[in-house]
Amino acid sequence: MYTFWSELETKNCPGPRAAHSCDIIDGRLYLFGGWNGKRALNDLHVLDVASGTWSEVLPSGSAPSARNNHTTAVVDSRLVVHGGHDGNKWVADMHILETSQAPAPHEGLVWHKAPTSGTPPSARACHTLTRLAHKLYMFGGYDGAKCFNDMDIIDLETMTWMQPALSGTLPQARNAHTMTVISTKLYLFGGHSGNKHLTDLHIFDTQKLLWSQPDILGTPPPGLRGHTANLIGHKIFLFGGYDGKGRTNELYILDTAEAKWVRPTWPTESPHTPPGRQRHSASLIGLGLGQISDGGQRV
Repeated sequence: MYTFWSELETKNCPGPRAAHSCDIIDGRLYLFGGWNGKRALNDLHVLDVASGTWSEVLPSGSAPSARNNHTTAVVDSRLVVHGGHDGNKWVADMHILETSQAPAPHEGLVWHKAPTSGTPPSARACHTLTRLAHKLYMFGGYDGAKCFNDMDIIDLETMTWMQPALSGTLPQARNAHTMTVISTKLYLFGGHSGNKHLTDLHIFDTQKLLWSQPDILGTPPPGLRGHTANLIGHKIFLFGGYDGKGRTNELYILDTAEAKWVRPTWPTESPHTPPGRQRHSASLIGLGLGQISDGGQRV
């Protein structure tokens, strides 16, 4: 299998950062927050994918405080932001960016605090928030003292947090992992336990509330944290991350139909292979992955 990298030329790029978020909504890429090497950020930039032009936008309403290593999810035309670290402490708040009234990237955007009920998750960063149907599933993270392996679920119809009883063997507590939706299941890979990098794969069945650990053929990636995972068809593309020795630019593919790991070959005709990185973001545009690196100037 051959995979070709190319560099997407864009205009008015945001400043360098890592531990930010990028999400596609209606053909626009929304970049929020992160860490620029000196401080946490709460700026919002929008990439018009068709024109390749970035715009910094200032929505109305009350914006989230500066943060990095937060987590996000897209719910229709809304961007949901939860938690992270503001440079001094871990936070637990949830905010929503309304984009449905935005005729242009710089118009009609509104921030507001999410109106939730029930028992919310504790403050944390480096966790995941994954949408499936009318629920958001929050897993893992780190609060400065410990990692988590709890599953907090919010019902989007009532905006109520729940902590249901789960069955199966729970994954080890971790942070900086990835979670990918396939049908009614969530695929969890990797992360960091607090003292080691993890290379295990777990599946959470959202209908049965059941954790399982499948048998997978092939050679798995090394233990990784701060990598990205994107679904194309029935394949999960894992890129980058930190393996305990350095930042990697390796790409691994999990073929979920064949339950097999595949490691693509880089052809010599692919001069734009990104350098190793972690805490980057990757978004699916068509059938390719667009990345915002920890250098911030390359997409």
